[in-house]
Amino acid sequence: MAEVVEPVELNDLWQQFKEMHASQGLEAANDFYDQHVWPSLLLRWRAQDHGPRCNLSLHTLGTSPEALILAATALRSEQIYIFYTDESEKYLDRVEAELGKRVWAYNVSKDDPTTIYQRFQDVLQRYPHADIAVDITSGTKPMVTGLGAAAFSAMTFGYKLRVFYVNGEFDPAARRPRAGSEALIQINDPLGAFGDLEYQTAKALYNAQEYTLAAREFIRIADRTGDVRRFSPYAKLSEAYAAWLSNRFESAAHAFEGLFSELDKPGFQTHPLREQLPVLKQQHDGVLLLTKLVDAYDDPAKRVATLSDAALVLWLLASLELMQSRFAEAGNFTAAGLLCYRSLEVTSQHRLATYRFDSLAANYPALPVPQDVLQDAYTAAWQKVASKKQAASPRPLPPQGQPVPLFESYLLLGALEDPLVKALVHRQNDLMGLAELRNQSLWIHGYKPISEKAYRKLASLLSPLHEALLQLEGRSERCPASAVPLP
Repeated sequence: MAEVVEPVELNDLWQQFKEMHASQGLEAANDFYDQHVWPSLLLRWRAQDHGPRCNLSLHTLGTSPEALILAATALRSEQIYIFYTDESEKYLDRVEAELGKRVWAYNVSKDDPTTIYQRFQDVLQRYPHADIAVDITSGTKPMVTGLGAAAFSAMTFGYKLRVFYVNGEFDPAARRPRAGSEALIQINDPLGAFGDLEYQTAKALYNAQEYTLAAREFIRIADRTGDVRRFSPYAKLSEAYAAWLSNRFESAAHAFEGLFSELDKPGFQTHPLREQLPVLKQQHDGVLLLTKLVDAYDDPAKRVATLSDAALVLWLLASLELMQSRFAEAGNFTAAGLLCYRSLEVTSQHRLATYRFDSLAANYPALPVPQDVLQDAYTAAWQKVASKKQAASPRPLPPQGQPVPLFESYLLLGALEDPLVKALVHRQNDLMGLAELRNQSLWIHGYKPISEKAYRKLASLLSPLHEALLQLEGRSERCPASAVPLP
């Protein structure tokens, strides 16, 4: 390792330079600087550890070659590229001599950064995977701002770039940085400093309905930037939607409540989500309504009463439709098809619950029709859709106290002459076939996937049923307008 010049020696040389500058003038002082101060400064600088090496470094060269030499020495790059002007070309030999290695030089305009962009692009195309350091200490303002802007822009496309400059304490009397105060400074990406690039990543995850991943990204940005007021509400909203669309309704309600509490705090009054509070509060009320389903599941009387609630069922159907479309857009037609099946099932369970009938544990005495009359009507409903061979066999009602399967639930609604079944005229054969398809799927009893064609057929059954349900309930909207996540 080279001998390190002690700071006191460099300080003495610096003081001599300043005294000479004051007494003998600039020219004599600069000669002293070049012959004594600069060699001592460079020797000391070379002995210091300035951080990790890089594969390649890019530098702008103005009329102060010392700054470039210090930067290139500190970066210890294997290859050095210099953007010089007609005025600074004369310093290239000195730079190469003091660095002790060959440099690659490109002539650029001192006033128009366009040539910088072109040369910079040439280097990136030649070394797309290199770890590149960019030094913007020396050069005109158009040169350094042009190269810095090009570097930060290229970072957004995944290039491995770091931007540096050599800083020093400027001495007004000497009109140059104080010798020994120099330090290599890395400039953080301005977009990264404000979290804007990461925000775009988080927003893309949110828009793709990857709410769990979006929440994690928003939390990470808030922690890294310290800008909790900007990013934390988006994290809480993403958490609420993630819980809602994974059927964790109580967790979703708590996440909404956490969001409302945060938006009420001082400093959050101008957050964009405050403008959406009316919709968000309706969504909170909707998922809170759905928690009743979980609470009522083990109590037959409460279960039937809950399933007869049209507002609750419409929220549940809207939630299932969101999940279904999410899977369909991702090409997972088996999952989307099974959610369609579940929507068909919920619709029939709701209508039967309006007769105080429990689809999960058949209770025929609750119905307004004697069981023998109901059996005859049930058989007649079956014969309308069955083949001649099938119709010849008796079709008993599902056993008392047992769950009622999907197809049988619609036969039962037909036996009760429920208006909803009119929406399935000429489609009950489809319903019977699709119920079998569900049973054969990999996620239930079999090994077959649900094809896109079968999924579309299932989905086509839902639309007329839901329209009929809305008419029965005296509503005009297929689902609550607020039952859709904010874009």
